[in-house]
Amino acid sequence: MAIIKYVIVIVSVWVSLTGVAGAETLKCELHIASSLTKLIGPVSPPVFEDTIEAAQQGGVCIATDGRIAEKQFVVITKRMGDGSSFARSMSYYSFPNGDGIHAEFVVNQTKDSFKLDYNILSGSGSYQGAKGNGNATYIRATETTSVLDVTFNLL
Repeated sequence: MAIIKYVIVIVSVWVSLTGVAGAETLKCELHIASSLTKLIGPVSPPVFEDTIEAAQQGGVCIATDGRIAEKQFVVITKRMGDGSSFARSMSYYSFPNGDGIHAEFVVNQTKDSFKLDYNILSGSGSYQGAKGNGNATYIRATETTSVLDVTFNLL
């Protein structure tokens, strides 16, 4: 019995030091505003059919619990001659109360599919010490906004 109490104390201390109390799934609807996009490029070398471009972008993510996070990110995209593309990005989701998520993502897109996967690098506030993964599903786009459903699996 003393060993069990000792293990419980050690786990409790570890959780308090790492700031991660347990797994959490965070879902939000991401609205990326084209007016906040600053495009660099494209670069189109004459010997390749591909182009490369970089962009600084932003928007808001409305969580299912009603909280709103500002999203800022930089993305580098390679667009291939066949219409497909590959992108890599670093992004920040910042809530007004100081909670935040820092994540990288990779996008693979063809004319028939869109796949975006997140890797959670760190967090702040109640997400301090967070790791994990996630994904996003493309919902719709207008002339001014792209909308995606985002899911983070925080550990």
